[in-house]
Amino acid sequence: MARARLLTHDIIAAAAFELVDAEGAAALTIARLADRLGVAQMTLYNYAAGKQGIVDMLPDVLLADLPPIDRGGRWRDELDACFAEVHDRLVRHRNVTQLIAGLPVASEAQARLYAEVLAVLEAAGFSERDALTVHRTLSTYTLGFALFEIAEKSSATPKAGTDATQFRTGLRAVLAAFSPVAE
Repeated sequence: MARARLLTHDIIAAAAFELVDAEGAAALTIARLADRLGVAQMTLYNYAAGKQGIVDMLPDVLLADLPPIDRGGRWRDELDACFAEVHDRLVRHRNVTQLIAGLPVASEAQARLYAEVLAVLEAAGFSERDALTVHRTLSTYTLGFALFEIAEKSSATPKAGTDATQFRTGLRAVLAAFSPVAE
C-alpha cells in the first residue's frame, strides 16, 4: 500500500503559489492543487478552510525570503531598498499579486515586514501614529504602482514608460515628503 504524502502549510502554499504564478488565479482550484500535490482533495481541508484559506497563504511565499531591513544606514535608504524589493517581487509575480492585492495584512511574513518597517520609523524618531501613516503610504504606493505596472504590461497595447526606475523615483519622493519630529 502506498504511503500518504506528508504535507505542510509551506508545501501547500508553495504549490499554490507556483500554480497561480504560472497559470493565473483561475487555475487555483482545490482539485488542481490536490492533483499537483498527489493527494485527495479532502486532504487539503485539513490545512486550509477551502480555496480562500489557501489564497491567504500566498503572501507568506511571496515575502518568505525577504531579507531583514538593513538597519545600518539612514532610515530613508533602508526603506527605499526594502520597498523596492517588495515592488520587484509584486511585479515579477503578477498573477499572485493580482490575486492577493485586496487581502488584509494577516500572514506571518506580512506581519514581520510591518513590524520591521514600524521599528525603523520609530527608531528614526516618528511617533507611533506618524509611523503608521508613513507605512500605509509606502505600502499603498508600492502596491498601487505595481498593479498599475502589471496592468500596463498586460494591456493589448502595452505602453512604454512605467518601470522600476519610475517606481524608485516616486518612492524616493514619497520618502522625502516625511520627516520625523527629531529631524
